[in-house]
Amino acid sequence: MKTIFGFIFVVGIIVFPIGNACSQTKVQISALYSSFYLNDIRKSQQNRLNYLPFEAKIVDDFPPYWGIKGKLLFQINNTLNIGVTEFLTSTGGRISYQDYSGSFLFDQNLILNSLGGTIEAIVHKQEVLSIYFGISLNADYSIYDFSSELIVLPDYQETEKQKLSAFGMSIWPYLELDQKLIENVFVNFAIGYQQKLFISEFKNDTYMAVAADWSGIRAEIGISYIFNAQLNSD
Repeated sequence: MKTIFGFIFVVGIIVFPIGNACSQTKVQISALYSSFYLNDIRKSQQNRLNYLPFEAKIVDDFPPYWGIKGKLLFQINNTLNIGVTEFLTSTGGRISYQDYSGSFLFDQNLILNSLGGTIEAIVHKQEVLSIYFGISLNADYSIYDFSSELIVLPDYQETEKQKLSAFGMSIWPYLELDQKLIENVFVNFAIGYQQKLFISEFKNDTYMAVAADWSGIRAEIGISYIFNAQLNSD
């Protein structure tokens, strides 16, 4: 956590003084549909399945999921925006089994909070339509929350819960198109790929050490508002 707050502090020192000197500020919120690599987590799920004394099945295998992203950008010249981005998403896995003698349920929930600095190149800008190519360098904070419940009829029940956290960093290039709706309000479409740079492992005394690799495609749609909007001359 100290590393995360240190990263946020450094980004703030660099970005916000720049923002005070800019005449144009863009605030954006987007919904994202994201895929996830998560190879280690999937292996741990399969490992748990293999060691069960009954034929349980994987119900959920960490599918693509919706998330939300907020972005604050400042235009520093005719070709460049700079700012901060925060992205929140989650996914999960489930193993399930039930028969006449009882039931077993193993849930794995993953949450990602990804925060970083963003630079956007203004590829094309007009009053109605703008195109940007951006790159974000993010600090990624992951929470791994899992629980198991074993019920053997008529009266035996065993439960277990654990919550772990881990840290990583990623780079996120993207291409964005902004279409004007009304004065100073734009609808935003973007496609990109978030690639991990490094990740730490979730560790405890009971289970194999695993890491949450959130690398994957990010497709988004959002809406933005531009304060003190000025159309750049060609």
